[in-house]
Amino acid sequence: MIAYRFNVGRNKGRQRPREYKQELINSYDIQSDELHMGTTDLGRTFGIIDMYKDDANPSDVYRIEKAFSKLESDTARVFSILEAAEKRGRSSVELVRSDLNALRKFLFLIHYRNGRHARQFIEDHFDPMTRKMVEQYMVRFGLADSRAVWLHNLSLLLEDEHWEAAKDERLLWSTRLDYKSEAFDMQLGLYRAPPDTEFVLTENGLGLAEGTTTPESVIINMMSPGAPSSSYFPLTYTYPITPKLVVILRSTLMTYEAAMIRQGIPAEEARRQLYSGFGFTHTSFFHDIPRTSPKTIYIPPLSPNSCDWFKDRNEMTAEDRKKKEDFRERGLLDGKPLHSRLKDRFDFTIDNLTVDQAQRVNTLLLTHCRETISFCTPACLLQSIAAFEKDRHLTPIERKDRYASLKAKLATVQVPSPSTPVPRSAPPASPGMRPSPSQPASTSPDHPSASRPQNEALPLGTSMPGLRGALKQKARSVPNAGSPGNSFGAPLSPPVIVFSEQGHLGETTTGPPHSGVSPLSAAGAQAMPANVVALPMPSVTSTHGVPNALSSAHREPSSGTQSVQSARLKTALPGLRGAFNRRSAAAGTGQPGSK
Repeated sequence: MIAYRFNVGRNKGRQRPREYKQELINSYDIQSDELHMGTTDLGRTFGIIDMYKDDANPSDVYRIEKAFSKLESDTARVFSILEAAEKRGRSSVELVRSDLNALRKFLFLIHYRNGRHARQFIEDHFDPMTRKMVEQYMVRFGLADSRAVWLHNLSLLLEDEHWEAAKDERLLWSTRLDYKSEAFDMQLGLYRAPPDTEFVLTENGLGLAEGTTTPESVIINMMSPGAPSSSYFPLTYTYPITPKLVVILRSTLMTYEAAMIRQGIPAEEARRQLYSGFGFTHTSFFHDIPRTSPKTIYIPPLSPNSCDWFKDRNEMTAEDRKKKEDFRERGLLDGKPLHSRLKDRFDFTIDNLTVDQAQRVNTLLLTHCRETISFCTPACLLQSIAAFEKDRHLTPIERKDRYASLKAKLATVQVPSPSTPVPRSAPPASPGMRPSPSQPASTSPDHPSASRPQNEALPLGTSMPGLRGALKQKARSVPNAGSPGNSFGAPLSPPVIVFSEQGHLGETTTGPPHSGVSPLSAAGAQAMPANVVALPMPSVTSTHGVPNALSSAHREPSSGTQSVQSARLKTALPGLRGAFNRRSAAAGTGQPGSK
């Protein structure tokens, strides 16, 4: 998931801050029904040109894009570390908190800069309460229109440190709340595809979510006429970053569930105890994925009483309750922001998925894809389509044949296994298929090929279009009020839950709720056992609208109305601390609240 390569020179004024470098990939265009083998321009497929151009600042119209360049550069190092660890077959990878902070902010901004989210501001597509909030924000900061509000918030998010954004009152209230919920209520996990299985990438595949409906989300939907999308409680966000590696942001509820099961509580009973109070209607589509918390080394070490507040509520003192509130609401530990401890180190396990689990990731992507599928190996894409067609949780029966034409085209292509070099000769031509003038020597994501000419197709494992062009790609112009688009078109399937990625404690380890915790040792930097620090239970968060999709959906524009009402319902419905929506997701279990 290496970030895009671009040249950042000493460009000034109206000059572009980077040069465009062409990279070619395999792709399928859904609307034109054309298969392109090694001829698709990565940037012009996944890119958005001039997306952050701020004409209100004539002295430096590309200032926001330059700030993105800095974040991308920081994140590129993390992508390189993750990719290298996966290719070498390592079972874990170490990240320092400063790199983790950059990655978390990057993943949030992938959603916030999303074309659909941007179009909400460009088209002024808000429910009445949100529109009023945006208009008040425009007056407060002297902004010309809602697009200026979006750009202003992008600028602030890029300016803030990761631990500052959640409490930055200069941000639009709903944006601040969204960032906080991602930072405190989601935990990052790394997952590897099994042999002979690969992840695909789609134009909207970074940050697809799935989750469940709650009584609160139903009430919010009823109280929010005109909202661009439904409310739901997100359980996971999915980011395929290479053909063999996916990042999944998990709700901390899923981490609590795993901890309870490790303590010997049967899975169904753990789900009942944990989720019944939330009124969850379904389990997570990824209810059975590993949920391994990272091992943490605090540098410098935490004080001995840092987590002495983590105990049964009946044993908590007033001081304990204050510490708990500081941690849950403000991210403070030892009196300072936990995410500001930039030298802390985390050892993340790269968990292996089963074929079924990996293909569920692809099913999620193929269910919600509208425009483009990029892939590495034709044989693996055929397997993913077969899994998509067999799925009975996300995709309506009437949509099962949507890739019939693609299957026929792939059948005419030579289909080597992932470990077999791709022939350099062009594959047989077929209607709607455009062969590559020169195929790369290898499409194996585990065996990077030698450097290639700039106009030669790069294997997806090398180019990683998902994150290489996630923020500053090259092609379509920024959405405008007159531009066609299906930003709010009919969903491909029933509604789903979305949630963004930013675990608590900056990815500290966790134990079950209300369990006793041993004091942390202050003697030197020390690796923390898995139950040392608890992740806070999810707090009330704003609702990310999502297109209807059974158990999944990509993040949609957020609604201030839903956010406000979610907060107001906090008192009336104390057990329902989320405000998100989706549809039946659970694969294989009928228990509510399963992970």
